[in-house]
Amino acid sequence: MTKRMKYIFIKRVLICAIIVSLGGSFAFAAEVPADVAGSAHSEAITALVEAGVITGRDDGLFHPFANLTRAEACIIIVRAINPPDAAIMGTPSQTVPGSGFSDMTAGGGFNWADGFVGYAVRNGIVNGFPDGTFRPGNQVTVNEMLTMILRATGITDNEIGENWPEDFVARAIEEGITNGLPEELPELATRETAARMAFNKLTELRQEEEPEAEEEPDLGAYVQWTRESLRFLEGRFNDNMTMFAGVRISEDVKVYTYGSRENFARNMQLPNRERDYTRDTIHKYKRTDTPAFYIREDGEITLMILPMDVGFTGRIYGVINGVADAVDSNGDSVFNISTLAAAQQVSWRSRDRELRMPENHFAGGIYEFLSEDGMITGIYTARDMGRNVNFLELAGDGSWNMVRSFSGGVITLNDGTALNVAPNAVVYALGRDGSSYTVGRINSIRAGSQIRAFTISEGVATHITLRLR
Repeated sequence: MTKRMKYIFIKRVLICAIIVSLGGSFAFAAEVPADVAGSAHSEAITALVEAGVITGRDDGLFHPFANLTRAEACIIIVRAINPPDAAIMGTPSQTVPGSGFSDMTAGGGFNWADGFVGYAVRNGIVNGFPDGTFRPGNQVTVNEMLTMILRATGITDNEIGENWPEDFVARAIEEGITNGLPEELPELATRETAARMAFNKLTELRQEEEPEAEEEPDLGAYVQWTRESLRFLEGRFNDNMTMFAGVRISEDVKVYTYGSRENFARNMQLPNRERDYTRDTIHKYKRTDTPAFYIREDGEITLMILPMDVGFTGRIYGVINGVADAVDSNGDSVFNISTLAAAQQVSWRSRDRELRMPENHFAGGIYEFLSEDGMITGIYTARDMGRNVNFLELAGDGSWNMVRSFSGGVITLNDGTALNVAPNAVVYALGRDGSSYTVGRINSIRAGSQIRAFTISEGVATHITLRLR
């Protein structure tokens, strides 16, 4: 895996979408706490504050000489990596897996850090203890901090050596993680020490990776599996599509669809050419019961073959990236609708050709998709009859609204309208070419941005989409 790994981008709680048009890219400015000036590493701390990696504490001060907890260390490193918000907090409609440690959520007061710890654990940055705890309030040592940073930059334990911490300290010095720190390192990491380490590797931690191009199938090629390697099982996907019938699903799972559920059986004949299957994604099978053929390697499902007519049933909210012709399991002509929904690229087939398609899906609108067995049966705007009655546009008349300010989770528009934004609001960015959306970030909203805001829960904005220019 790459140092960024692969994310399962999902979210929980409310739902709303804000479509933002940015006037260029620049750092989100934050106020630097007054006591930073007293630190020998004030330059590093200031840079991280301005980059949104670290903040002051409740009293408005940074406390550079205070010790750091394991939970705080995870937050610093994950914010330095700067993954999409959905990878940490989930989306209003779907959840990300939690950290799984009982002392993160069971009354210990660390619920606020669970998303960051869970992300760090899933991506191999940090581990828990053999007793199943994480001990988030423990003071983190310098050796633990530099180990986390080494792993976050993509260097594996096997590459470093068997002796911890000696081999890890030596590699950290070699990689420049300890530059600017005393040669004799203290045992415990202070907030300024951690900031200096993260600052030294911020470029590597925050390096944007090009998304992996989906390999075009060779339509004449034979499939890459044998009939004997496939297992058959009827089961159910869990809420975040990480388990099927109690078996863990690999983050890199390949999904193919073929045939109909009615004819899906253990002894059915499967074709051996790629052209007879359709590639799909795992993200539209939330709480779906289905038969499946699958391959399991090292305890995880790495490949699945599912019927074409199964999938999530319910309402989905997101944007449309494209519409194309397709065929269903019966060979009938339908639409293939490419969406960003729950912060994931997901393609859906329409139930039939009678589906009413939006005229201009790059105008910044969020759509409500009605799905039955993974097939779209209706597409609604916030103004249409038939939509969820709580799915509404929060401001304006269907056009962009200029942002005057965004602070404390509240967007103030130029006309004085104030919009509360859910902390896990989904952000969709409309590209400079005006013809495709990508996953954006909440902290991209600033004075001068243009937005459209939508909600499906009590008027709180919970989806954000950006149009870059």
